[in-house]
Amino acid sequence: MVGLYAIIALGILGVSLKSYWGVHQATAVHELEPVAMGLSEWQQAPWKKDSVAVKGVASADAALPVPSGVTVPPDAEGFPTSDYSVALTKSAQGHVMILVPRNLDIASDSYGITGIVEPTAALGLPATFLATLKQRSTDLDTGHVMCLYWRWKGAGYAGSPFTGAYIGFLMAPFIGGLAAIMTLIFVPKFARRRRHAAWALRQVALAHA
Repeated sequence: MVGLYAIIALGILGVSLKSYWGVHQATAVHELEPVAMGLSEWQQAPWKKDSVAVKGVASADAALPVPSGVTVPPDAEGFPTSDYSVALTKSAQGHVMILVPRNLDIASDSYGITGIVEPTAALGLPATFLATLKQRSTDLDTGHVMCLYWRWKGAGYAGSPFTGAYIGFLMAPFIGGLAAIMTLIFVPKFARRRRHAAWALRQVALAHA
């Protein structure tokens, strides 16, 4: 029985270390906390910071639904939906693309800019779709996308790689190995998605207040 608990704890520790290493890598590459700035500052250099919270609302010239699913890169946490539109808004360098969750109750012609910048190629947007957007705005920058209400993995979450193993030791005697693994892997995932959705809705309310 002790050996079973040890195997369970080691498995949980491995999952925790993997998560911790992913957060460590994201921290080294990205700004986990959004950089606050005004709308005019963001419009001057929309790709200067890869995580922003812009004070003000950007007007959109056009918005088209994405015809297929959007790929969420492994270093990011996308808004919990598969239904997106791409809106076009002006910047000092020309029009830029904004990826917008379509299930948010927000105005179709203005958006609060809070999110992260991803290379367009990483999102899997169809070439024909990008060509259609380019026809609408010939000065469109198709190299990057501002993904509204996305965050880098690890943003807002703190923890130790040994926390999972400790919890596993405490829980295993009471609910068994399988229940411990399911609880520690799946429940935090769904809770994180709920917190992410609640955070995004607060950003929408602040932007349109």
